[in-house]
Amino acid sequence: MRCPSRFELARAGAGRAADPLATHIGACARCQSALDELEASRRELFGDPDRPTRLAARELIAAVGLRRSERKRRFLFGLMPMALAAACFVLWLNPGSAARDVRAKGELAIDLYCKRGEVIFPARDGGDFFPGDRLRFAYTAPEAGYLLVFAVDDGGRVFPYYPDRSLGGLKLPAGKKVLLPGSIELDAHRGWERTFALWSRTPFDDHDVRAHVNQTLNTAGGDLRRATRLAINLPQVSYLLRRP
Repeated sequence: MRCPSRFELARAGAGRAADPLATHIGACARCQSALDELEASRRELFGDPDRPTRLAARELIAAVGLRRSERKRRFLFGLMPMALAAACFVLWLNPGSAARDVRAKGELAIDLYCKRGEVIFPARDGGDFFPGDRLRFAYTAPEAGYLLVFAVDDGGRVFPYYPDRSLGGLKLPAGKKVLLPGSIELDAHRGWERTFALWSRTPFDDHDVRAHVNQTLNTAGGDLRRATRLAINLPQVSYLLRRP
């Protein structure tokens, strides 16, 4: 069995490893070393796990910075320092977090955080967002399926986020507050944007999703403030972003 990714190791450290993965980690010196580093970074950055998440976020920003994006709206994938990966999971999974997830029919829930300068905070539906803000998503879903996250601006343009090149969706397991990798940097657009997250048992069709977006915008008269749901019968969540 291959060694798991850092994302999978972080899930394992949070007690979310499947049996075969847990067996591999228990017998693999490399994975054990990575997990030890993960836990050491958690303790160094956050100390008491019951400390409020907002304080933990300040310590995170003081200790490690997110890599600067090479272009607008890009995903910051790749090798991330172990301390940063550990800290991000504490931020998202700490039960003392002040964030309130947004739920949809079918118990899909999406947590959205924004990093602005030296501050990380729970994003508010309809709040103001600025160029250079970075968005991070986590999902809660009761069963395995396909997750699709994308944005629509008030000009009708669609920006795929997860995955980053199409509207086909990502096949993901069931989970609670599972952090999606990377962050999304907002560009200099002004006006309104809305992010949509959809969950399905089967893959999405890019053309079909775009057709539903157009139908929803037409019904709302092009006003994203009114386009709270796509005209599709699937569990979904949306956040409205004001871009002043």
